[in-house]
Amino acid sequence: NALDAMDLTKRLEFRPALTVKLPENVSIRKVVPSGADVYLLDGTSGSVLRIAYNTKGYFELDANFKCAPGPSGLNTIGHLIDLVPLPVNQPDNYRVMGIDSDGNLLYCSVEGTPSSQRLPAPSGGWGKIAGFTLDQSNLYILDVDEKTVWMYPGNGINFVVTPQPFFDEEI
Repeated sequence: NALDAMDLTKRLEFRPALTVKLPENVSIRKVVPSGADVYLLDGTSGSVLRIAYNTKGYFELDANFKCAPGPSGLNTIGHLIDLVPLPVNQPDNYRVMGIDSDGNLLYCSVEGTPSSQRLPAPSGGWGKIAGFTLDQSNLYILDVDEKTVWMYPGNGINFVVTPQPFFDEEI
């Protein structure tokens, strides 16, 4: 204690973030905070896990949260490859949005069933979608095979127009 005081060191108490370990086959590829919750992209299953604070101040895995590949409305969602947090003022209270390699979006909320949307493909089709991001109402998708970033102007989180290349010069 005396050495810590001389070195101006303050000891921190470390504790596990989760109350239980994640299953062995889970491979976390991305961590996204949204409000007080944290969302984890599982690279093994292609699904999104939600962890939230419990009454004791620890994160706990939400077993009721549904955000996974499979049938969703008129679309079939594949293995999710990326996710982004959504603004908190969504009409259906969606918290995160995931994308699969075919350009399908999956909107997930804490309560309720996920919703999906198939993005209009670029005029030459998709190459390989590697990731995406949302900036205000614009959606940007990185297509590594086509060496371009596609931009979808949106209305909130709805994207119905054909994308335009973000860069206007030859890449």
